[in-house]
Amino acid sequence: DGTGTVGTPTMVGIDNRFEGAYVVPRDGWYYLFASSSNCCAGPVTGYSVFVGRSRSPRGPFVDRQGVPLSASRTGGTIVVTPNGNHWVGTGHNAMVTDPSGQDWLVYHAIDRNQPWLDDPFGINRRPTLIDRLDWIGGWPVVRAGRYASDDPQRAPQTPRLADAFESGISWAW
Repeated sequence: DGTGTVGTPTMVGIDNRFEGAYVVPRDGWYYLFASSSNCCAGPVTGYSVFVGRSRSPRGPFVDRQGVPLSASRTGGTIVVTPNGNHWVGTGHNAMVTDPSGQDWLVYHAIDRNQPWLDDPFGINRRPTLIDRLDWIGGWPVVRAGRYASDDPQRAPQTPRLADAFESGISWAW
């Protein structure tokens, strides 16, 4: 009924390496998206999103090279990572699909030029970004491997409302 756990837990990645993990089914595969590295080092963070895939939701999840995400090395296949523009710390993500069927990655990042909410060196400023998620050779990657956009991009499609609020509904603002 979805209100409790059933069965024995299965470790699908190295404990304490990944966070913000979730699994997405697609084309007979299960994709484990997770973030790794230091999320909160301001302008020098390497936080990124990685993915592994498996034919089973219980794993083992492996990267593009076939190495299990449970191996003792950082990694998985990169979905989004710093690319040399002003965005670093690209991680802690969610995938959404618009009505046209296009997938998008929603994630936070740190602007290396304005990394802190308050100076000096307070809490990281992490605005939310959204970029197109492409599937190339069966692997997800943001903007065909160009990663975080630095300029305006085409936006996701949004559903058309069935009622344009012209049906006599009274709104009090």
